[in-house]
Amino acid sequence: TTTRTTTTTTTTTTTTTTTTTTGKTGILEVSTKTGDDQHDESNAEALSEVCDESNSCCTTAGGLDHPNGYRQRGKLDTFSRAKFLGSCFEKPITGTPTVKISTYGRYKTDGWFVDWIIIKTSSNVFKCTIGGYVDHPPGQGGPPSRSAKCTDMTGKV
Repeated sequence: TTTRTTTTTTTTTTTTTTTTTTGKTGILEVSTKTGDDQHDESNAEALSEVCDESNSCCTTAGGLDHPNGYRQRGKLDTFSRAKFLGSCFEKPITGTPTVKISTYGRYKTDGWFVDWIIIKTSSNVFKCTIGGYVDHPPGQGGPPSRSAKCTDMTGKV
């Protein structure tokens, strides 16, 4: 009798791919456009809340302000540093966001006409049209806050 032994060798190859993303992601900049009429500017402090389609939100709590003054008639104010953007700084956004803008603080009764807000991320530009006054108390010139669904303007601006 002859005995035969068979040996089988199995080789498994594993490939690991690592992708490194350089640069910043998420919200990098928020700009506000004040109306052009005489009473559209304001000394009030501003706050915005940005929520994405998964209802994940962030706020610029106390951030959209500067001691040299903002919200002047017809002007665009742009904020891109963590101290201005608060928890929104570099926060990733899923889908198209909504924004809520309000005023507060010592000058909150100084109504502000917000034309629109631009939110820039590492890959998208969103325009949120407000088109109205934000004021305290309600009814003085507008409600204490306004909300808008944003539009993806990537490649259109």
